[in-house]
Amino acid sequence: MPERIDLSAFPNVKFKVATGFVDLGKDAITALAMAVASHVQACFAKEAGVLAAIDSDGS
Repeated sequence: MPERIDLSAFPNVKFKVATGFVDLGKDAITALAMAVASHVQACFAKEAGVLAAIDSDGS
């Protein structure tokens, strides 16, 4: 698990959603960052699997 980032400089962050802007606190920022990191890692893992399958095909 990655080290925690010091969010003391950002007690609240404006974030745009479908209905406008909302203020996100530290817990929401952390949850969003973890969700983004998880999604990115899943995409890279899938890409790595696809490339390995292509490479093993011998074409």
